[in-house]
Amino acid sequence: MCRNCLRGFLEYEEKIPEDTDGLMPSGFETLEFDHVSFSYKEEEILSDWSFSIRRGEIAALVGHNGAGKTTIIKLLLRLYDPTAGVIRVNGVNIREYNLHAYRRLFTTTFQDFAIFGMTIRDNVLMGRHSENEDALVEDALRRAGVLEKVQSLPKGIHTMMTKEFEEDGAVLSGGESQKTIWCGEPSSGAASFFCSFCGRKKAGCVTMSERKCLGGQV
Repeated sequence: MCRNCLRGFLEYEEKIPEDTDGLMPSGFETLEFDHVSFSYKEEEILSDWSFSIRRGEIAALVGHNGAGKTTIIKLLLRLYDPTAGVIRVNGVNIREYNLHAYRRLFTTTFQDFAIFGMTIRDNVLMGRHSENEDALVEDALRRAGVLEKVQSLPKGIHTMMTKEFEEDGAVLSGGESQKTIWCGEPSSGAASFFCSFCGRKKAGCVTMSERKCLGGQV
């Protein structure tokens, strides 16, 4: 069984190649789902969805578990392609964009996020480099509402996260960790997508909010 799984993994072919080339997007202005449907194998997850969001607007998708909220975000990020309909950003079919450049338009935090065993600063920057990085990271944490907590730690943004490699590593609460990960996209003009659960039992929600981390607002 394990041998077959390994063979399947090694022989897997991407449905959407990571090196897909195309147009270079210039910021985020509008998002449009135009009669979008999506099916996974034989099961239809979304059927004929249409909506639009403009830069600066705040929108929320609320529904029961399995209603397709997270699927909408994954379609937007081109982790999947719709089985019918078109998704447009700035009036352009998202299939026409350079995939890497397109995905950098968005910051997405899913419910099942991960914190890496490195500093808070590095968890925010995620290998990206720019001028005045420390100030940029602190501003991002402030916008996310977690800077005060980080500054209370002995090493501030240079504090190691988790106790995986250092015994005195910081272990933040689930909400604080999620806010920290939400900051990890330094491109300007990006749209933020924060995916979590509402307080009501079995009532999940996906919130598309104003930009609050690195780079300004949606």
